[in-house]
Amino acid sequence: MVGPRLIYRGHHGFVHGVAWSPDGTRIASASADRTIQVWKASSGEAVLVYRGHKSAVWAIAWSPDGTRIVSISEDQTVQIWEARNGIVNLLIRAKRFSEKRPMKRKRSAR
Repeated sequence: MVGPRLIYRGHHGFVHGVAWSPDGTRIASASADRTIQVWKASSGEAVLVYRGHKSAVWAIAWSPDGTRIVSISEDQTVQIWEARNGIVNLLIRAKRFSEKRPMKRKRSAR
């Protein structure tokens, strides 16, 4: 039997990704509005809005134990943060390259 249909309208931009928590009680969504929103799967009640990115958020995933979420954004960051309160555990910034440079070959020692 299928439960009631829930429509969550918390985002103000295109939703790029959605992920269920490992225990199935929460859903997180990544959006072009620069937020990740977490809500209860059973009711659609908002639990948390994460605003740590400066550009569109492209993808998200839950940790296996459901305590953290990883998100990747057009702002060229990967962020790992606490699913219950949005506190950032790790932020990785991608390096930008202004031009392509050929790799230098190492000479073999003889």
